[in-house]
Amino acid sequence: MKVPNCRYPLILSSLVAALALAGCKGDVLDYRNAQLVNGKVYAGNANEPFSGKLTNVPADKLLGQQPGFRQISAAILNTGALIPGDPREAQSLIGSGNAVLLMLTPHALCDVNIDEGLPDGNATCSDPNGGAKRIEARFKNGTLDDRFALFNTSGDHQLVDVTLNNGHPDGKMAIYSSSNATLVHVAHWQDGALSGDEEAFDPNTGNRVLTATLINGKYDDAFTRYASDGKQAIYKATFAHGTQQGTEESFDPNTGKLTGHAEYVDGKLSGEVKRWNADGKLIYEKTYQNGQEMPASNEVKTCVDEQLHSLDNMNGVGVDRLNDLEATCKEKLRGGLNSAAPSATTAGAADNDICVSVWTAAFHRENGDEATVTADQLNEWRSWCKAGKRPS
Repeated sequence: MKVPNCRYPLILSSLVAALALAGCKGDVLDYRNAQLVNGKVYAGNANEPFSGKLTNVPADKLLGQQPGFRQISAAILNTGALIPGDPREAQSLIGSGNAVLLMLTPHALCDVNIDEGLPDGNATCSDPNGGAKRIEARFKNGTLDDRFALFNTSGDHQLVDVTLNNGHPDGKMAIYSSSNATLVHVAHWQDGALSGDEEAFDPNTGNRVLTATLINGKYDDAFTRYASDGKQAIYKATFAHGTQQGTEESFDPNTGKLTGHAEYVDGKLSGEVKRWNADGKLIYEKTYQNGQEMPASNEVKTCVDEQLHSLDNMNGVGVDRLNDLEATCKEKLRGGLNSAAPSATTAGAADNDICVSVWTAAFHRENGDEATVTADQLNEWRSWCKAGKRPS
């Protein structure tokens, strides 16, 4: 009698089980049934890394450790926000909406192609409570690569569109309004650093409201904000390798009148800082030296005390009111001179003087504090400043 050999079915079933655990290109594995070992995905207790589609991966697990995702997130939170308008308290022109949406996307669940344990190919992340698409991305050997797109909460239009190369953003980054899908911000990446022109646009008018330049992640040269009409400048500053230099000015968006004036040397406030209201009345005046506020003179302090005692009711006298009184006293002690905001011509002359000071400071940094600045050199710097040239 021939005894049947049962070894072959056992071997075959074991082989099938092993293949199922290892995963083939067409296999699907839920994240809850996956294991991560040394950064690679495994199906259950399989000995070989998984290949196929991995589903329901929390977005923070898939993207949180990707340098490119972190760089894009930081850029949306910070780009164009380093120098808000007068009085330096405004939020980024991008608006908090897009930034908040980006921070919420880690709650989305993602489906991603896996090859030998690493994300490789397309990835789509969706809202777990409605299925709206939130993120489209591509991976190459476990790293974000090619197009990355972030969508609004309903998934019907993009908020961010950027390309990555070898894990880092590279090329144009476009940001769109969460409310009406219009383009609101454009910046450029080079080898993982923001470099090139930066522009922002009003979501309602489409007019350009910000122009700036970045080099290797740092602002350089002119930084200008405009009113919603795209014509009236409301804020002007200048940078050199990420450090603010020279004159900072703010303007009323309706009248164009000067509302703020400050001077910077090597990123620190230096000299008088003044602010005016829309009517041109001086409401703030402080003196700074090397970034530190200098105390008011005894005469000014006495004048402020007298002003306070003359008030019928001192309740509600806050910092703004005290600053107003101090500015008024300084004008009074000067005999009432210069109470109105300076004209554009005067402001331009002051800007030119500060520009020359910036050139002088740059000269001394390069040649030493004892180096002599000649009259010819000063004249040359003045001509450069009039032409808009700043130290590199």
